[in-house]
Amino acid sequence: VSPSNTAVGIARRTGDNQQDLVAWRFTSVRHLGERANGTWRVRARDGVTGATGLLGACSVRVYGYRPY
Repeated sequence: VSPSNTAVGIARRTGDNQQDLVAWRFTSVRHLGERANGTWRVRARDGVTGATGLLGACSVRVYGYRPY
């Protein structure tokens, strides 16, 4: 979730209980045009019944440019 409160779902998969998102990089263009400064938040949810997910670590890297 961006500092201006824009959220994007990047890995919505149903019925998946495989460990196949290890060291995976997710990307989004939904935040184009927003300022990068401020507090960014990551929300994770495990929606598979009977399975337990683990988020060991995460980070947010913002790319952009400095306007003239």
